[in-house]
Amino acid sequence: MGMEHHVYFWLKDDAKSDAARAEFEAGLESLLGISPAQGGMWGKPSPVALRPVCDQSWDYGLSIRFAAVADHDAYQEAPVHLAFIDRFREGPEPALIAEEPALLAGILDDGGLSDAWLASGAAWLARRHGMPVPEWARGTARCLPKPWFAARTHKLRMLLLQDSPTEFRIRNLFVSADALERV
Repeated sequence: MGMEHHVYFWLKDDAKSDAARAEFEAGLESLLGISPAQGGMWGKPSPVALRPVCDQSWDYGLSIRFAAVADHDAYQEAPVHLAFIDRFREGPEPALIAEEPALLAGILDDGGLSDAWLASGAAWLARRHGMPVPEWARGTARCLPKPWFAARTHKLRMLLLQDSPTEFRIRNLFVSADALERV
């Protein structure tokens, strides 16, 4: 069975000039030609009647079809895709991580794993981009009660113990050093 990959993009104000949009649209078009994609399309929000279930806040949407998840995974590593990410990736806005998100522990039955990931990711992004770490993500906020590893084998777990970024380790999350490298 096939799958579709959907991505939505919100452009910063300084990336909304006609020239910047043309460059971004050419980048989107380049993604449609990556093998093994089976086709797709990109576009802007249509001027439909606004309803509570319609989100028109995004600037561009991208949809690509794949025959299998393995094809999607290959697409993620394609040089054209990685070049697109590197070209159009923007540094995060501090305001996007400043407000504390609601706890997910009561919604998701994951033992607090999602909450630990959110705090770790926010703290890591802040450090990586020279921003202040939000108050809600400081210290051991949203810490797991016992260690969680992004690997099953003993040898890989030992590697993760050594390589996991501090922002993750202090919350009992053990991931690879480059777990968020393209974020």
